[in-house]
Amino acid sequence: MKIKQIAKLVIAALAMNLAASAAELKIAIGNSPRNDDPHKSTDSYTLNLTKQLYNNLFSLTESGEVKGELVDSYKVDPEGNLYLNLKKGIRFHDGEEMKAEDIIKSLKRNYASNVSKVLVENIKEVEALDEHTIKLTLSSSPSLVMHNLTHSSTAIVKEKDGKLIGTGPFTVSDWKLGEKIILKNFGDYFEGKSGLDGVTFVIMPEMSNRTIALETGEVEISYDIGVQDIDLVKKNPKLSVMEAESFGTDFISINTGKTELNKKFRQGLEYSIDKKALIETILDGYSKKADTVLAPGIFGYTDSILGRDFDLKKSKELLEESQFPKDKKISIWTYSDPIKLQMAQIIQSNLKEAGVESEIQVTEVGTFLQRTAAGEHDILLGLWYVSTGDADFGLYPLLHSSSAGAPGNRSFYSNGEVDSLLESARVEMDTEKRKELYEKAQKIIHEDAPIVPLMYKVTYIGLNKKVSGFTPKRNGNYPLKDIVLK
Repeated sequence: MKIKQIAKLVIAALAMNLAASAAELKIAIGNSPRNDDPHKSTDSYTLNLTKQLYNNLFSLTESGEVKGELVDSYKVDPEGNLYLNLKKGIRFHDGEEMKAEDIIKSLKRNYASNVSKVLVENIKEVEALDEHTIKLTLSSSPSLVMHNLTHSSTAIVKEKDGKLIGTGPFTVSDWKLGEKIILKNFGDYFEGKSGLDGVTFVIMPEMSNRTIALETGEVEISYDIGVQDIDLVKKNPKLSVMEAESFGTDFISINTGKTELNKKFRQGLEYSIDKKALIETILDGYSKKADTVLAPGIFGYTDSILGRDFDLKKSKELLEESQFPKDKKISIWTYSDPIKLQMAQIIQSNLKEAGVESEIQVTEVGTFLQRTAAGEHDILLGLWYVSTGDADFGLYPLLHSSSAGAPGNRSFYSNGEVDSLLESARVEMDTEKRKELYEKAQKIIHEDAPIVPLMYKVTYIGLNKKVSGFTPKRNGNYPLKDIVLK
């Protein structure tokens, strides 16, 4: 009898272990990641995938502090050079140990990318002192460089046989274009094997479909659930809603390369938009009005700038003074996203009331990024995560003249004084002086209005209550390694 009882316990234990090893997490997402190359992407859909595949030299804490990820320790010498001691024993997915030369090749690959170059161009030289020690010769503040190296677009990759290999907790098992992406657990992950056997990202552009999939159990997590579904999800005893504040800002970018979209027109456009009504109408008030592209909590944020609140009379006056052709329509560009489309429609209505006709152009994300980088748009609806937590990444890629086009400056804004301030802030070692430089730059940018900040991004995520250990980061990263399925 005792033997039978022991046998039953052993079988039960084995069954439990088998169930645990088969923990498959399914996540509904709104758009497909573009590829698995973090160095050539800045959109959140791609980087939330690549963060599972690769690691960074540094990561950002919730309080905005920089800490080592692949780096064990670091020091700065009196000349401002940065020395990195890498963690030992870290394995790439092909089983080879990560060495200093891998880091150097990866950073050089960043430098060759017109998308992520802006994050590493302040590194003048990279030198391997031994297999696990690197010297970075810098042309800017070490603090700024370390912040930039927390960005997912500076993740460490290795190229082998035409493919990219990382050190992250998961690898890509299957990729069905436009349908789903399947990840499997990397058992030799240096921070410990994930409790998940795998993760499947299911592409569902319609918000309502993502909510339905959550309710039926088809997925355990749904990113970006619609605000109209928040109460519905909350009422379901099996589900919960997580509010994830971020370092992201929704904004309008105006193509300053088109002469008719002059400063008075841009200021008039901002006055025509009722930001509070926009938030209430589309997001049921589940967001906060933005006055600057930098969200609170980012180094360099200032509350001294007040955005242009809705004033139809001022809008019409400025638009009249701008001499914008009355028979011309402007194009409002956005990508395939229900919220963005609703925003575009309300902005179209606001502009019409102010006397400006417009048409909406909707494309998929890749086409949107490519064609707006070429300057085909008049205005576009954008979202930018200051993922480094430092103002440099919020202002330099979006508004420095050298970043025009693909690096981020799709307003094609060029102001020599702003360029000078942003360049000075990069090399300034005194943090208080850096803040002053960023405040001056933001005041000029506000006056020129190449960008109209709309709202600070708050994401609402639906979860099955059997999910625990999910902690979204304010920089837009959603790490999945530590999730447990009960």
